[in-house]
Order: sequence, then structure tokens, then C-alpha cells
Amino acid sequence: MPPEMRARVRELEEQHARLEERVRELTARLRGPQGTDISSEERAALREELAKVLNEQFDTRTELRKLELQRMEQELNRLREMLEKRRKDFEARERERSTIIERRTKQLLGEDPAEW
Repeated sequence: MPPEMRARVRELEEQHARLEERVRELTARLRGPQGTDISSEERAALREELAKVLNEQFDTRTELRKLELQRMEQELNRLREMLEKRRKDFEARERERSTIIERRTKQLLGEDPAEW
């Protein structure tokens, strides 16, 4: 993963953690014992803030997923390139099969002048 992408992922993960903490705080205020002592206007405001924070959290997670998909696509492309190279190497060895076997035979029998 490129450094700039890694930095963005770290930033988004930290943002997600902050948002998650805020969700917990708001939920605790709305559901906890003090939640019964708040006015309906304050409850509505807290619910509105909770919805806003959840929207931000959703956006953050969506961006994290997009970055993960990009990373996976890059890795898949890298693997496809490696596969193609190996396939070409394999095909070349198959074409040179008799030459490779003859050279190995000479090496084993000490007939190869290039051998040390």
C-alpha cells in the first residue's frame, strides 16, 4: 500500500474511533438514567446529533472500504503481472526443453566445458 494511502487509512481509522466514542456518549445520555431527566427538546437535539454522527461514521467506513478495494485491485494487478511473467517463463522453458535437458546431461557427465 502506498504511503499516502496508508496515511489516509490511519486518519480515517482514527476519525472512525472518535466518532464511535461520540456515538457511545450520545447513546449513554439518551438511554442512561440521566436520559429520563432531559427535556423532549434536548432529547430531539441529541437524537439529531446522533444521526449526524452516524452519517459521518457511515461515510468514514465507506471511504475505508473504497480504499481497501483500491488496495485489493492493486494487489490483484500485481499478482496478474507476476502470473503472466511466470507463464511466459514456463512457456520459454517448454520450448527449450530439449536444449535444457541436453545441457544438464552434459553437466552431469562432466562434458560441459563451462562447468567449473
